[in-house]
Amino acid sequence: MNKVSTSTDVVNTYVDAVNEHNAVALALLFHENGVVVDDGHEYSDAESRDKWILEHNITPKLEFIDPVVTVEPQDGDRNRETARLVTSVIGDFPGGPLRFAFRFTIAANLIERLEIAIAADGE
Repeated sequence: MNKVSTSTDVVNTYVDAVNEHNAVALALLFHENGVVVDDGHEYSDAESRDKWILEHNITPKLEFIDPVVTVEPQDGDRNRETARLVTSVIGDFPGGPLRFAFRFTIAANLIERLEIAIAADGE
């Protein structure tokens, strides 16, 4: 059972799961049809998302530093919100630390879509 109750809770739980290297907790945050868009690739089923979680979050031992979360309701849809997370990320990858922007679409306290990109200057 999902214990989070707001979009901010979903994002904060995502941050905690990444920082704790907890693949199971990350996977449980996604809707069964949830989509991740990262580094030009789309992961749109549970198997590919689970592989993405392991290869892009757990194996490189990512850690989010000073995360900032903002949440906005989506136009015309009271059950869906967009949350944005901007954070520095360290881990076992070249060029770090790097600053990333994560755009979450959240409904029923689950991630429906997550888009990840390098943060723009000044973010």
